[in-house]
Amino acid sequence: MKFHAPPGISYAGLLKAAREELRSEQSEAYKLFLLCLCAGLRRAEADTLLCNQLQQDDNSIRIESTAYHQPKHDSCGIVYVDGALMKELLNLTDMTNEFVVSSQTQWKNTRYVFYRCEPLWKTLMDWLAEKGITARKKVHELRKRFGDAIVKQNGIFAVSAQLRHATIQMTANHYTDPRQRAILTVSTLFSDSDRKSVV
Repeated sequence: MKFHAPPGISYAGLLKAAREELRSEQSEAYKLFLLCLCAGLRRAEADTLLCNQLQQDDNSIRIESTAYHQPKHDSCGIVYVDGALMKELLNLTDMTNEFVVSSQTQWKNTRYVFYRCEPLWKTLMDWLAEKGITARKKVHELRKRFGDAIVKQNGIFAVSAQLRHATIQMTANHYTDPRQRAILTVSTLFSDSDRKSVV
């Protein structure tokens, strides 16, 4: 089914609320929120994102294989973000650390799904529920809202690149490009001066 952002709280409203309510008291959960809503990262990608994957020179986040995470098939790539977002992340991150998001839980290699930031994810999901996010996968809802915002502003090809989908068809299955259709201007061909008088 194609994604349509539920009414109630807008992308901008959600971001503003997070900055006001999470930034000072829950800064690590806030960073997870930013990575998912403003960069479209998947939960595992944000959970194990390394500081050296943040590229300040071109405001990009490199999603690539690391010792801690193997991206989904064909989903390695570059996500370009607003300079203000990169500055916000850098201001909140101790770049001498390995991970962008600090967690008291140590990473470990398991055969089951394991998130080193699990307590922070719980904090974030509880906060999202308070804000009226009712989706079962609340973190993935943030990625969907990111995609929805990109497609409305830049179209289907841009969102496909930013979400790192394997094919444009995959993107088209989930998002509708609402941009106005192109119109070929022919008004000058119908101007009064060009009309021939009829006898």
